[in-house]
Amino acid sequence: MVESNHVYSHHYKVKHYIAGNNVHLKATENPKLCWFIYLKECIHPEGNYQYVGSTNSVTERWANTKSKCLARNREGTGLEKHYKEGCSAFHPNLANLRISLLEHYDTTEQLLQSSNHRPGPGCVCQECEKLKDLESKWIHRLGTLHGHFGLNNRLELNSQSRSGY
Repeated sequence: MVESNHVYSHHYKVKHYIAGNNVHLKATENPKLCWFIYLKECIHPEGNYQYVGSTNSVTERWANTKSKCLARNREGTGLEKHYKEGCSAFHPNLANLRISLLEHYDTTEQLLQSSNHRPGPGCVCQECEKLKDLESKWIHRLGTLHGHFGLNNRLELNSQSRSGY
């Protein structure tokens, strides 16, 4: 994980500043009431392939990403598909991968209960919609839907569904 005060959009060629208080929690902490928007990148000499996503457990998400990249036979996010389909780096390895926390969203047990939250990525409650809106904001801001380096999928953004991940 990289600690930085900015990220760079390889599509728009623009630096974006991020808050410095995005500290992920221990994987064992329950309930998970702090959700994160993250940027995963595969570093290449010509530019970084970028994917924006969200999670309530950064450590689990990062471990899952590395596992899927090494296995190369499991479905996953855009970055994991990029890796599986033959990452064009000289010799693709996990040292080429990086994750940065972009923003966090705090919720409460009361808000989750009142919005009928269902654990898992397929939930469409009001709290999860707020998280997906933040995620979409960063996808658009960084241009990860576009160009050679963007690894987000327009269909998942349009449907606001990330249920396969």
